[in-house]
Amino acid sequence: MTPVVERVWNTEGHDPARLQDVCRRAGDETASDPSPQIGDLIRLIKLDMHAGLTGSVQSLCEQAEQEISRCRGTALSRLSAVLAEARDWLNGQDRDRQRLFNRLGKAQRNRDVTQTRALVARVEKLLKRGTPASQAEQDILASARRMMATPAPVPTPRPPTPSLTVNVQPQPQPEHQSPADRSRQKQRAEREDLTKAKEIIVRLRSKRLSDKERLDLLTRLVSLEETVGHRFSVRERHDVQRWKRRFPSLRGSAAGTAVADSDAPAAAAMTE
Repeated sequence: MTPVVERVWNTEGHDPARLQDVCRRAGDETASDPSPQIGDLIRLIKLDMHAGLTGSVQSLCEQAEQEISRCRGTALSRLSAVLAEARDWLNGQDRDRQRLFNRLGKAQRNRDVTQTRALVARVEKLLKRGTPASQAEQDILASARRMMATPAPVPTPRPPTPSLTVNVQPQPQPEHQSPADRSRQKQRAEREDLTKAKEIIVRLRSKRLSDKERLDLLTRLVSLEETVGHRFSVRERHDVQRWKRRFPSLRGSAAGTAVADSDAPAAAAMTE
């Protein structure tokens, strides 16, 4: 009782004997203040939250809720704050636990042994620190353990797929060609041979060819000359005869008569 309080009490006409009684009762209430016990309870709740012991935190929160009615002042505000924090933490742990069991059930249904084994280890560790498993959680865990204990079935080898054989029917060839078809076919062949012969003539006019290359080209040209030599120009005929004179082995070919006698002097006069 401070001097100021005592002066106010006396000014208002209170009985000093009553003042002593009030002070005595206040001292008795102070002696029974539960603040030290509440402080220990708050520390235990925080330590178990940090360690992840959900079961212990749940038990301590139930004990703290019974102490609320005995608290006043600072102890009450501190205990209320830590209770609110612990309830939020427990709700988050419940959500994480539900997601973990959902993942375990999905892995078990998908027959994913590797994922199931990893999740079962996490669930067993969680149950050691938390509340006991519910019936639904026990069923999920038991089903996962049975799946891991059952050996995976050996896949039956699939028979080889038979290759598809496509029977290609030969195109029917006409038994007899009409004269018009034979004529068109002959003309087409002559055009192709004439094109080949003219390409060889252009190459033979090059001065960069060796004798071997020239002989090979000229041999091919002589064979074509027998069929399309009549369609050569005068200059092409002279060139062919001039090239053939350089190679005695080709002088006796049937193409030697392709140049008329009247053209022989002109052919002899041409030089390389």
